[in-house]
Amino acid sequence: MGAVAPIREILESVEAAQLEEAIQDEVAVLSGSIKRFVQEIEETANQLMQIANDSDERLRLRDVQLRSEAEPVRTSLDQTERGLGAVTAELRDLDAQLDRLASVEVQLRELQSQEHRTLAERQFVLEVLEDAGETLFDLRHRAARSITDKLDHRVQISVRHLADTAAFRRALSELLQGSGLKYNVLSEALSTSVLPFTLLRYVEQGDIDGLSQASGLPQDRAARIIAALSGGSALSRIAGTKLDDSVDFRLQDGAVLKSAGELSTGQKCAVTMPIVLTDPSRIVILDQPEDHLDNQFLVERVITNLIARSDAEAQTIVATHNPNIPVIGSAVQVASLASDGTHGVVDAEGPFDSAAVVKVITSLMEGGRRAFDQRAEFYAKHRDP
Repeated sequence: MGAVAPIREILESVEAAQLEEAIQDEVAVLSGSIKRFVQEIEETANQLMQIANDSDERLRLRDVQLRSEAEPVRTSLDQTERGLGAVTAELRDLDAQLDRLASVEVQLRELQSQEHRTLAERQFVLEVLEDAGETLFDLRHRAARSITDKLDHRVQISVRHLADTAAFRRALSELLQGSGLKYNVLSEALSTSVLPFTLLRYVEQGDIDGLSQASGLPQDRAARIIAALSGGSALSRIAGTKLDDSVDFRLQDGAVLKSAGELSTGQKCAVTMPIVLTDPSRIVILDQPEDHLDNQFLVERVITNLIARSDAEAQTIVATHNPNIPVIGSAVQVASLASDGTHGVVDAEGPFDSAAVVKVITSLMEGGRRAFDQRAEFYAKHRDP
């Protein structure tokens, strides 16, 4: 064991020297490799750095290019967004308008329905009025014919249906004022050619042809008339205008029949007096009918009717100075009135043939007994053979 240890030490010494040398060699080799590897890495890094720098520049340039190219797009997008905002606002406004329109359409349908109902009601009322007018005209016509027959055609009454156009003519004249049209001429033409309701229908429907044909007016004139009468107040005025029947009274004056407009005051009394007295259902009060009527007419027309009224138990009160009325009329009650200048009093009263009334009639109305006897003598002397 003592001899072996030195040998081991020697061997170990030799192996260590060799190993160190080998290691150094290997280290040298590795160092060279490392240096080359580091150099390669540095070169690669430099290349990568250059590539990176080049890439950054390219990226920067590309970014600038893309930004330049994107700017119009961004501007366009901004404008588009703003436009879309405006369009969206308009769409919202349109939606609101559509909602309002829908509401208005509902209201319009309701108003149209109400209009149809109102027009139907108006048509019904007009038909009722028309029927009533026809009935009234028939009653007037029959009454006129009956009175004419009762008066032996000495007074004749004629009734023309819806011929009194004065109110209609006046309304049209007032409504057409300010239209630039000859309103007096046109109101006369329209009132004599169309009925108020017919004119109302032409105006409401804008029927120029219908109005032109009915009135005989040119179409341009008819169009201007419809335009002038289209306002609500004008339509209401026309709708409320009523035609009445026209009544004419004519008196047989000799061989000539004269209309009431051609008669004197006395002749007008001669027309109206017999007519008034033919109605037994009314109390009639006459104030001195002799003022405008001669004695012959009083006796033949008035007193005859007074007697007929008495027979029909109709009451008639007459204030008169003419003795023929109480005497020939056989008045059932006569009252003689006196006055003290302030108050009136009944001086005498009774039937026409009572003593007190005969005295009053003889003294006051006949001018006294002497005047009465002289007239009686005159009549007897000049009596027709």
